[in-house]
Amino acid sequence: MAWFTLTTSTLKKYGTGLQGDLFERLRTVLTDDEIRTNINKIINDIMRERDHIPLDMSEYQSSNRDDYPGRLRDSALVDKEGIKWRTPYAHYVWSGNVYGPNIPVFAKGTSQIIRFVSPKGVKKHPMGYTMNYSLPTTGARWVDIAFSQSGRIINNAVTNYLKKECKRYNV
Repeated sequence: MAWFTLTTSTLKKYGTGLQGDLFERLRTVLTDDEIRTNINKIINDIMRERDHIPLDMSEYQSSNRDDYPGRLRDSALVDKEGIKWRTPYAHYVWSGNVYGPNIPVFAKGTSQIIRFVSPKGVKKHPMGYTMNYSLPTTGARWVDIAFSQSGRIINNAVTNYLKKECKRYNV
């Protein structure tokens, strides 16, 4: 499986100084785990809402248990460690490189490609060309794109969460 995990420590580089200060204040009443999980949920939710997580990579489904890269959007597991996309090909979609070898499978009696397969026992490797993404708001390394296009929205939501929790616990 080529799953992909974006760690909390990696996401921290997108934060602001104010968020760091609020986070430290909240640590007196909440655990780091609770705070990090909630922040990661906010980031994932906004990336989904604003179409930064790839929806489809192509019209072709893989033969891997009827899964396909479009399930990335719905496969995220969010916890204190980060955001984990647990679908086949998630790492390939993140890197943006087409991996192969890929052998086309055609619809019976037609020239229409319905999926690709790779030979059993052959390790996949980059083929030297990039994936085409179906949405202009996403692409390889979609978190970088999300923060470049919607960073203010994401950071405002995270900061508002931290402020609200500080106020609720009077810290």
